[in-house]
Amino acid sequence: MLTTSFLRVFLTGCLILNCNFLEGSAITDWERRVYGKEAEPSRSQQRDSRPRLVEQKLCSPPSSRLNDEAAFCAALDYVPKKMRLGTKCVEQHWVRKANDVYKYIGNPTVAVLPDGTFLAAWQTAFEQEGLSDQHIATSTSDNGGRHWSLPQHHILGEDNRFTTFREKSAENLVDHKNEVLKAMFGNNRLGLGTTYTLRKPQWNPVLMRLDDNFVPTLFLSSSESCHTMGGGDKTRWDPGGNLLLTRLRRWQLARNEVLQWDPPQKVRAEDDSPGVVSGPPVANANSVHVKRRQLLVPYELLPPSRGSTCFGSEGSCMSQSGAMLGQISGALHPNGTAPHKQAKLVTEAAVTSACWAGTGIEPSRCQWRWTEADCMPRVDGQFKYNGGSVLMLPSGKILQFFQSNLGQIYMSTSKTGGVKWDLPTATKLANPNTRIHAIALKYPAGAIAIAHNPANPYVHKHANPRNALAISISIDHGDTWDEIARIGVSEKDDALESPTLFQRGCDLYMLYSVVALKESGKTKGIRLARFPLLKYNVSTSPYDTMG
Repeated sequence: MLTTSFLRVFLTGCLILNCNFLEGSAITDWERRVYGKEAEPSRSQQRDSRPRLVEQKLCSPPSSRLNDEAAFCAALDYVPKKMRLGTKCVEQHWVRKANDVYKYIGNPTVAVLPDGTFLAAWQTAFEQEGLSDQHIATSTSDNGGRHWSLPQHHILGEDNRFTTFREKSAENLVDHKNEVLKAMFGNNRLGLGTTYTLRKPQWNPVLMRLDDNFVPTLFLSSSESCHTMGGGDKTRWDPGGNLLLTRLRRWQLARNEVLQWDPPQKVRAEDDSPGVVSGPPVANANSVHVKRRQLLVPYELLPPSRGSTCFGSEGSCMSQSGAMLGQISGALHPNGTAPHKQAKLVTEAAVTSACWAGTGIEPSRCQWRWTEADCMPRVDGQFKYNGGSVLMLPSGKILQFFQSNLGQIYMSTSKTGGVKWDLPTATKLANPNTRIHAIALKYPAGAIAIAHNPANPYVHKHANPRNALAISISIDHGDTWDEIARIGVSEKDDALESPTLFQRGCDLYMLYSVVALKESGKTKGIRLARFPLLKYNVSTSPYDTMG
């Protein structure tokens, strides 16, 4: 095993001497284990004698006494910061582009399956958000997000079962659309101008895979009763609905295999207050082999729009963001390879929920229909927290971050597993009340990354406060933050929104959607960006003091 000091000298010398030990098969196999089925590009052609670190990430195999990812990240941790790269290292790929058939695509989510396959999901519709044809679609990538399969569309029927249609080539999209419409509405449809009341749309998918020993799980919402009659006699549904939970029957996927989801289970009823799961849940567990875990699910209740069938009803007068506590169990496998043919997933109703409520309506006018563990007081009559994102630190402390209508991200802390929470406090991070996502990083251990639109329109006027997405990192549990990367748009009227982060080895990925604001919110598609995380100055290595 290389000692720490020797590793520093070796790596630095390797860079200066322009060494390349990456030709061996051992490195290729190791990188494949870190990244998935196909290794990430690792060889860079040196055109001059200057030391530089581009895609040449490691000069020697990792120590056999460290796991692959830890050794990989430890090696990069000791590369002098002057050799690290900035945002020019960002690699981006389209996951899905909008087309003439699927004109609306939004709210993407992603998870990494045990074999390294990336699984992405999003909500989609033929014309616009909120119509009865809105449903969940998925796509997979087996080469680190560079190429994606044709989407599969999962139609939830009245029998509470999913029917899946694999999207066809561009030449056959019209036939595919007719198949999907027939599955949704049968023969009771006359075209997109018809009043769609026979089917209820699905919203806001959130993928969760706790670790290699847990069944890949999907949270989603399905509208129940809250809707408004829109233009052309179309039924326009309020965002959110019943909170549902399903799981992937089989995750060892052959190429172009149809994904099969179990019939969804209801986690929380709409009850005149449509809800969405606002981010991936976290779980308390003493071991990856336990069969039952306490799950903390961030959620948001959305007040129905004016004119909705649910507007003004009891319990619907206040928006709410917080976290529900419940129990979840699922079939586990010891080695990450066994299929889940016998898996059974069971959830219980939330035993507690912690809420942060606040609009201009007095709380006395609302009668909550469940018990709150520790409701947060309002700062004032116009203040509101939205869309929480929850994470757990190695110490067991839980943090939840919120967007707000004050142009800043707020943070709350729980030391009781999510039962009681501190009053949310403002961070230094700007955000124009748009969706955020925060995760706890594996490497550097204890660090936090958060993706957000970095604009505060209440302090500085912005013609388009969503024209960029930033990733900020904190190594002191949210007290201070450093922005490490920013992605902007080439078209000034485009918006970037709905980011989702995940870490793979030393790379940080961000999935997000692109919206054309001048075209009535028409979506352009979903993109995936990759950032080489530890090439940014976020470690506490002694080499950070070098010039």
